[in-house]
Amino acid sequence: MSNIQKQKIITIATPLFLRQGIRNITMDDIARAGGMSKKTIYKYFRSKEDIAEAVLDTLVINMITSFDSNLQELWNQNPIAGIKQAGHMMARLLNSANDAYLEDLRRYYPNLWNKVLQARRRRYTLLEHMLMDAQAQGHIRQDLNLAVTKSIFEAAIETIMNPDFLLENSLSFQQAMDYLIDILLKGVQMDD
Repeated sequence: MSNIQKQKIITIATPLFLRQGIRNITMDDIARAGGMSKKTIYKYFRSKEDIAEAVLDTLVINMITSFDSNLQELWNQNPIAGIKQAGHMMARLLNSANDAYLEDLRRYYPNLWNKVLQARRRRYTLLEHMLMDAQAQGHIRQDLNLAVTKSIFEAAIETIMNPDFLLENSLSFQQAMDYLIDILLKGVQMDD
């Protein structure tokens, strides 16, 4: 029963945090949304930060599972489509999160933000393998330095992950990711 109740609390807190941010949600809000008492919540979690960590862990596990299962088949068919799909999957996941959620993680919960960064680094390793495979299969130029290419992808993703960048440029994460993928895979030069 305890795991079921704990999972119920995580399930209730997830959309609240994603829509409104962590700081804007109270334990009372979670209890009310779940039709339970705060005492019940505190039986399973010591603090709101513990709930936020459980929510983030669940999101990261779901993201990794989704990436691994959905990309493998597509990757086997067409590595370039796999790279594009990886970007779109990341964008969909992050679009489900309000800017306040990401900003709260970054600013007020640095230990949780570090988990986000670690998960991202693992995805960058996948990207590196995708680029190596695409190059070996002749889908991307042979003269590309993959270390530089991967670093450019990483730096660009880090930039568009910043909520301030998105707000200043009136972009959703999905729009920014679409531009990024288009520019990095097609370049900026006009066809002659």
